[in-house]
Amino acid sequence: MAALPKKKRVMRSLKIGEISAVDVPANEHATAPLMKSAHGAEGLSIAKTREAYSKQANEAATMRAECEAMYEKRVATIEVNEKCSRSDAYGKAASDAFAIQCYELAERCRDREAAARELLMRLGDV
Repeated sequence: MAALPKKKRVMRSLKIGEISAVDVPANEHATAPLMKSAHGAEGLSIAKTREAYSKQANEAATMRAECEAMYEKRVATIEVNEKCSRSDAYGKAASDAFAIQCYELAERCRDREAAARELLMRLGDV
């Protein structure tokens, strides 16, 4: 009896329930890339991936700078309104909701930028 030809399987959809990746423990906002590439097009896909990560890093750096500027502006506003020193204004900004949001957003942007730059360095090794 002749063997039946194997049917070619094509993945039509993919559902991921959970992804676990630990590069640095307790890194709350860490991202792990999932890359799909066609065979024979490695150079092209790496170039596109490098371009995408470069764009992401630049956008994160721009947003981080804007958030840091908003935070510094808020501290300056507190300094003027409260008629206090700059160091006291930083202390009062620690309990100001808007200043806290600006600071935390700047930290997240800094993490995104660092992650994208690290991935760019790793792609340079490929």
